Amino acid sequence: MSCNEKDISLIGFMGCGKSSVGKILATLLPECRLIDLDTYIEEKQGKNIPEIFNEYGEAAFRRMEREALEEIFRDPDRPRAILSLGGGTVTSGQCRQLIRRHTDCFYLRATTDTLLSNLEGHSEGRPMLSSVQPVRLDALMVGEPSLTKSSATDDVTKGDSNAETMHFDKFSDLSENSSNSTSVVKPVNMADKAAEPVAEPAEAHRTVIPSKREALRHRIESLMQTRSPQYLATAHHIIDIDGLSFAQIAEAVEDNILNIR
Repeated sequence: MSCNEKDISLIGFMGCGKSSVGKILATLLPECRLIDLDTYIEEKQGKNIPEIFNEYGEAAFRRMEREALEEIFRDPDRPRAILSLGGGTVTSGQCRQLIRRHTDCFYLRATTDTLLSNLEGHSEGRPMLSSVQPVRLDALMVGEPSLTKSSATDDVTKGDSNAETMHFDKFSDLSENSSNSTSVVKPVNMADKAAEPVAEPAEAHRTVIPSKREALRHRIESLMQTRSPQYLATAHHIIDIDGLSFAQIAEAVEDNILNIR
Protein backbone atom coordinates (compact mmCIF):
# COMPACT_ATOMS: atom_id res chain seq x y z
CA MET A 1 0.00 0.00 0.00
CA SER A 2 1.29 3.46 -0.86
CA CYS A 3 2.47 5.38 2.20
CA ASN A 4 0.35 8.41 1.20
CA GLU A 5 -2.88 6.42 0.89
CA LYS A 6 -4.99 5.53 3.86
CA ASP A 7 -7.29 2.55 4.03
CA ILE A 8 -11.03 3.21 3.64
CA SER A 9 -13.39 2.30 6.47
CA LEU A 10 -17.18 2.13 6.59
CA ILE A 11 -18.94 2.54 9.93
CA GLY A 12 -22.56 2.80 10.96
CA PHE A 13 -25.34 1.00 12.77
CA MET A 14 -26.36 -2.56 11.94
CA GLY A 15 -28.53 -2.59 8.83
CA CYS A 16 -27.06 0.51 7.20
CA GLY A 17 -25.51 -1.61 4.43
CA LYS A 18 -21.78 -1.54 5.23
CA SER A 19 -21.12 -5.04 3.89
CA SER A 20 -23.17 -4.54 0.72
CA VAL A 21 -21.68 -1.11 0.05
CA GLY A 22 -18.19 -2.48 0.70
CA LYS A 23 -18.65 -5.18 -1.95
CA ILE A 24 -19.81 -2.67 -4.56
CA LEU A 25 -17.04 -0.25 -3.63
CA ALA A 26 -14.47 -3.02 -4.10
CA THR A 27 -15.62 -3.40 -7.72
CA LEU A 28 -15.31 0.36 -8.24
CA LEU A 29 -11.82 0.38 -6.70
CA PRO A 30 -10.33 -2.93 -7.90
CA GLU A 31 -6.90 -2.05 -6.52
CA CYS A 32 -8.36 -2.32 -3.01
CA ARG A 33 -8.96 -5.43 -0.92
CA LEU A 34 -12.29 -5.76 0.88
CA ILE A 35 -12.02 -6.84 4.53
CA ASP A 36 -15.20 -7.47 6.50
CA LEU A 37 -14.05 -7.27 10.13
CA ASP A 38 -16.69 -9.69 11.45
CA THR A 39 -15.74 -12.26 8.81
CA TYR A 40 -12.03 -11.70 9.54
CA ILE A 41 -12.62 -12.46 13.25
CA GLU A 42 -14.85 -15.44 12.52
CA GLU A 43 -12.16 -17.02 10.34
CA LYS A 44 -9.48 -16.50 12.99
CA GLN A 45 -11.64 -17.84 15.84
CA GLY A 46 -13.31 -20.66 13.92
CA LYS A 47 -16.67 -19.53 15.34
CA ASN A 48 -19.45 -17.25 14.16
CA ILE A 49 -20.24 -13.96 15.90
CA PRO A 50 -23.21 -15.23 17.99
CA GLU A 51 -21.07 -18.15 19.21
CA ILE A 52 -18.25 -15.76 20.18
CA PHE A 53 -20.67 -13.55 22.11
CA ASN A 54 -22.30 -16.52 23.85
CA GLU A 55 -19.01 -18.18 24.77
CA TYR A 56 -16.76 -15.23 25.58
CA GLY A 57 -19.02 -12.18 26.00
CA GLU A 58 -19.06 -8.74 24.43
CA ALA A 59 -15.91 -7.42 26.16
CA ALA A 60 -13.83 -10.26 24.71
CA PHE A 61 -15.28 -9.65 21.25
CA ARG A 62 -14.39 -5.94 21.41
CA ARG A 63 -10.84 -6.95 22.29
CA MET A 64 -10.77 -9.26 19.27
CA GLU A 65 -11.88 -6.33 17.08
CA ARG A 66 -9.03 -4.18 18.36
CA GLU A 67 -6.47 -6.95 17.90
CA ALA A 68 -7.74 -7.63 14.38
CA LEU A 69 -7.44 -3.96 13.42
CA GLU A 70 -3.92 -3.76 14.86
CA GLU A 71 -2.94 -6.86 12.89
CA ILE A 72 -4.40 -5.50 9.64
CA PHE A 73 -2.74 -2.10 10.00
CA ARG A 74 0.64 -3.66 10.86
CA ASP A 75 0.92 -5.42 7.48
CA PRO A 76 2.91 -3.08 5.17
CA ASP A 77 2.77 -5.35 2.11
CA ARG A 78 -0.98 -5.74 1.69
CA PRO A 79 -3.03 -3.73 -0.82
CA ARG A 80 -5.11 -0.78 0.29
CA ALA A 81 -8.12 -2.03 2.24
CA ILE A 82 -11.82 -1.26 2.27
CA LEU A 83 -12.81 -2.11 5.85
CA SER A 84 -16.43 -2.92 6.58
CA LEU A 85 -16.56 -2.58 10.36
CA GLY A 86 -19.03 -3.93 12.88
CA GLY A 87 -21.80 -1.71 14.19
CA GLY A 88 -20.23 -1.68 17.66
CA THR A 89 -16.54 -1.45 16.74
CA VAL A 90 -16.48 2.26 17.59
CA THR A 91 -17.68 1.61 21.16
CA SER A 92 -14.01 0.98 21.99
CA GLY A 93 -11.94 4.13 22.38
CA GLN A 94 -8.83 2.29 21.18
CA CYS A 95 -10.63 1.17 18.03
CA ARG A 96 -11.86 4.69 17.37
CA GLN A 97 -8.27 5.97 17.55
CA LEU A 98 -6.99 3.24 15.22
CA ILE A 99 -9.74 3.91 12.68
CA ARG A 100 -9.17 7.67 12.62
CA ARG A 101 -5.38 7.32 12.44
CA HIS A 102 -5.17 4.70 9.70
CA THR A 103 -8.27 5.18 7.53
CA ASP A 104 -10.47 7.64 5.72
CA CYS A 105 -13.61 6.84 7.66
CA PHE A 106 -17.13 7.12 6.22
CA TYR A 107 -20.17 7.07 8.52
CA LEU A 108 -23.23 5.70 6.71
CA ARG A 109 -25.86 7.55 8.70
CA ALA A 110 -29.49 6.40 8.67
CA THR A 111 -32.70 7.23 10.49
CA THR A 112 -34.36 4.72 12.81
CA ASP A 113 -37.08 4.08 10.22
CA THR A 114 -34.51 3.11 7.58
CA LEU A 115 -32.63 0.86 10.00
CA LEU A 116 -35.87 -0.74 11.17
CA SER A 117 -36.94 -1.42 7.59
CA ASN A 118 -33.58 -3.02 6.77
CA LEU A 119 -33.34 -5.07 9.98
CA GLU A 120 -36.92 -6.28 10.34
CA GLY A 121 -36.93 -10.00 9.65
CA HIS A 122 -33.13 -10.03 9.46
CA SER A 123 -32.07 -9.41 13.08
CA GLU A 124 -31.26 -13.05 13.85
CA GLY A 125 -27.56 -13.64 14.37
CA ARG A 126 -27.01 -10.09 15.63
CA PRO A 127 -26.23 -10.46 19.35
CA MET A 128 -26.61 -6.76 20.20
CA LEU A 129 -30.22 -6.83 18.96
CA SER A 130 -31.05 -9.71 21.29
CA SER A 131 -33.42 -8.75 24.09
CA VAL A 132 -31.16 -10.56 26.58
CA GLN A 133 -28.06 -8.56 25.58
CA PRO A 134 -27.87 -5.45 27.79
CA VAL A 135 -27.40 -2.05 26.17
CA ARG A 136 -23.93 -0.89 27.20
CA LEU A 137 -23.58 2.57 28.68
CA ASP A 138 -20.19 3.22 27.18
CA ALA A 139 -17.59 5.86 27.94
CA LEU A 140 -19.95 8.55 26.62
CA MET A 141 -22.22 8.11 29.59
CA VAL A 142 -19.43 8.79 32.07
CA GLY A 143 -18.22 11.88 30.24
CA GLU A 144 -15.46 10.68 27.92
CA PRO A 145 -13.81 13.94 26.78
CA SER A 146 -13.28 12.86 23.17
CA LEU A 147 -17.03 12.54 22.61
CA THR A 148 -18.04 16.00 23.76
CA LYS A 149 -17.86 17.28 20.17
CA SER A 150 -17.79 15.74 16.73
CA SER A 151 -14.54 14.96 14.95
CA ALA A 152 -16.24 14.43 11.60
CA THR A 153 -15.06 16.97 9.04
CA ASP A 154 -17.46 16.87 6.13
CA ASP A 155 -20.94 15.84 5.14
CA VAL A 156 -20.69 14.18 1.73
CA THR A 157 -24.36 14.32 0.83
CA LYS A 158 -24.46 18.10 1.28
CA GLY A 159 -21.48 18.64 -1.00
CA ASP A 160 -19.57 20.87 1.41
CA SER A 161 -16.13 19.42 2.11
CA ASN A 162 -15.51 21.96 4.86
CA ALA A 163 -18.77 21.53 6.74
CA GLU A 164 -18.17 20.51 10.33
CA THR A 165 -21.04 18.51 11.72
CA MET A 166 -22.15 19.18 15.27
CA HIS A 167 -25.16 17.08 16.24
CA PHE A 168 -24.71 16.41 19.94
CA ASP A 169 -27.44 18.62 21.36
CA LYS A 170 -29.98 15.83 21.70
CA PHE A 171 -27.45 13.52 23.35
CA SER A 172 -25.89 15.99 25.79
CA ASP A 173 -28.35 15.49 28.62
CA LEU A 174 -28.95 11.74 28.41
CA SER A 175 -28.32 11.09 32.07
CA GLU A 176 -30.66 13.89 33.21
CA ASN A 177 -33.86 12.87 31.46
CA SER A 178 -34.99 10.37 34.06
CA SER A 179 -33.87 12.27 37.16
CA ASN A 180 -35.68 15.54 36.38
CA SER A 181 -39.19 14.09 36.09
CA THR A 182 -41.34 14.23 39.24
CA SER A 183 -44.62 12.43 39.86
CA VAL A 184 -47.32 14.46 41.63
CA VAL A 185 -49.84 12.50 43.69
CA LYS A 186 -53.13 14.28 44.55
CA PRO A 187 -54.76 13.62 47.96
CA VAL A 188 -57.80 11.35 47.73
CA ASN A 189 -61.12 12.33 49.27
CA MET A 190 -62.54 9.04 50.57
CA ALA A 191 -66.14 10.22 50.20
CA ASP A 192 -65.55 10.97 46.54
CA LYS A 193 -63.68 7.74 46.12
CA ALA A 194 -66.61 5.68 47.37
CA ALA A 195 -68.79 7.07 44.63
CA GLU A 196 -66.33 6.28 41.87
CA PRO A 197 -67.00 3.19 39.73
CA VAL A 198 -64.64 0.32 40.47
CA ALA A 199 -62.66 -0.96 37.52
CA GLU A 200 -62.80 -4.63 36.68
CA PRO A 201 -59.76 -6.52 38.07
CA ALA A 202 -58.84 -7.77 34.60
CA GLU A 203 -58.63 -4.19 33.34
CA ALA A 204 -56.48 -3.10 36.28
CA HIS A 205 -53.87 -5.77 35.54
CA ARG A 206 -53.82 -5.64 31.76
CA THR A 207 -50.29 -5.99 30.37
CA VAL A 208 -49.46 -4.45 27.01
CA ILE A 209 -46.95 -6.60 25.16
CA PRO A 210 -45.08 -4.72 22.42
CA SER A 211 -45.00 -6.23 18.96
CA LYS A 212 -41.72 -7.58 17.59
CA ARG A 213 -41.46 -4.48 15.39
CA GLU A 214 -41.94 -2.13 18.36
CA ALA A 215 -39.43 -4.09 20.44
CA LEU A 216 -36.87 -3.93 17.62
CA ARG A 217 -37.45 -0.19 17.20
CA HIS A 218 -36.89 0.37 20.91
CA ARG A 219 -33.70 -1.69 20.81
CA ILE A 220 -32.34 0.29 17.85
CA GLU A 221 -33.18 3.62 19.50
CA SER A 222 -31.58 2.56 22.79
CA LEU A 223 -28.34 1.54 21.13
CA MET A 224 -28.26 4.55 18.81
CA GLN A 225 -28.57 6.89 21.79
CA THR A 226 -25.08 5.76 22.82
CA ARG A 227 -23.56 5.01 19.44
CA SER A 228 -24.51 8.04 17.33
CA PRO A 229 -21.99 10.31 19.10
CA GLN A 230 -19.35 7.59 18.82
CA TYR A 231 -19.88 7.31 15.06
CA LEU A 232 -19.65 11.09 14.72
CA ALA A 233 -16.49 11.23 16.82
CA THR A 234 -14.82 8.58 14.62
CA ALA A 235 -15.84 9.58 11.09
CA HIS A 236 -14.02 11.89 8.70
CA HIS A 237 -16.99 11.93 6.30
CA ILE A 238 -20.74 11.45 6.71
CA ILE A 239 -23.16 10.10 4.10
CA ASP A 240 -26.88 10.30 4.87
CA ILE A 241 -28.14 7.12 3.23
CA ASP A 242 -31.94 7.43 3.56
CA GLY A 243 -33.52 6.87 0.15
CA LEU A 244 -30.23 5.84 -1.48
CA SER A 245 -29.47 2.44 -3.00
CA PHE A 246 -26.31 0.60 -1.96
CA ALA A 247 -24.85 1.40 -5.40
CA GLN A 248 -25.52 5.13 -4.92
CA ILE A 249 -23.90 5.06 -1.48
CA ALA A 250 -20.83 3.30 -2.89
CA GLU A 251 -20.57 5.86 -5.68
CA ALA A 252 -20.75 8.70 -3.15
CA VAL A 253 -17.88 7.14 -1.21
CA GLU A 254 -15.87 6.62 -4.42
CA ASP A 255 -16.42 10.22 -5.54
CA ASN A 256 -15.16 11.51 -2.22
CA ILE A 257 -12.10 9.25 -2.30
CA LEU A 258 -11.21 10.46 -5.80
CA ASN A 259 -11.51 14.05 -4.58
CA ILE A 260 -9.13 13.27 -1.71
CA ARG A 261 -6.55 12.05 -4.22
